[in-house]
Amino acid sequence: MTARHRVGLLLLLVACARAEQPASDTATITATEPEIITDADTLGPQPEPPAFQLIGTEPFWGLRIDGDGMTFTTPVDTAGERFPASTPVMVGDTLRWNSLDRAGRMVEALVVPATCSDGMSDKQWSHRAQLTIGRDRYEGCAERRASGR
Repeated sequence: MTARHRVGLLLLLVACARAEQPASDTATITATEPEIITDADTLGPQPEPPAFQLIGTEPFWGLRIDGDGMTFTTPVDTAGERFPASTPVMVGDTLRWNSLDRAGRMVEALVVPATCSDGMSDKQWSHRAQLTIGRDRYEGCAERRASGR
């Protein structure tokens, strides 16, 4: 191919590219590359994390999770111990929250969709729960609750 043919081909390609440009500002834009989510895409309002109530027996315990954090209660400590808020992470079908208490102990709450019986009532809970605070592990049931703070 001669230089003259290459220039002609190049001009033809430029003319075709210009002809494909939309004539108005309302034309639909189509992506030519795969969509990539950047930090700029995530600066807007984020959905509120789900709120849950976890309970267990033998020993009796409860954990309330909401956007403000987690509160662990027992019959001995009805006011409860408060843990800082954390955003849950979905691992398979399991929701997982991690936090540290003031003493630096790891706190982890796991909620899995599965029918659960608390062993004390006829209520069927929608999720199974596991809570670990430091070296103490608690098993129980959980359900979603209204996320009002």
